[in-house]
Amino acid sequence: MTGALGPIAALVLAFVGLALLALTQPGQRKAVYGRNHPPVGAASRQAMRLGGGVLVGLSVAAVLATSGPAFGVPLATLLLSVAAYAVMAALTWTPGLFRPGRSLQIDQLR
Repeated sequence: MTGALGPIAALVLAFVGLALLALTQPGQRKAVYGRNHPPVGAASRQAMRLGGGVLVGLSVAAVLATSGPAFGVPLATLLLSVAAYAVMAALTWTPGLFRPGRSLQIDQLR
């Protein structure tokens, strides 16, 4: 079971990292927060981009550390693709999921 923890952790890290990267774009922030979205300064945007990049890098490192380079590179590519699709789907169908302090409820999915 411990062999599966690396790819699962990598998927979570990639999802959070790609979500941070997506929220640096004004259109995505507007979708999440609505018209009155809080302004983001250049320093905050750079910090979010750096944090997102670091998390994506850590996800690749987690896969390579647990699976080795021969299987880790294709697995990391697959996990990054799945995480990117999951972020895109979540921003399309439930953008409120990324709003801090808001929990996902079943009524939001209908």
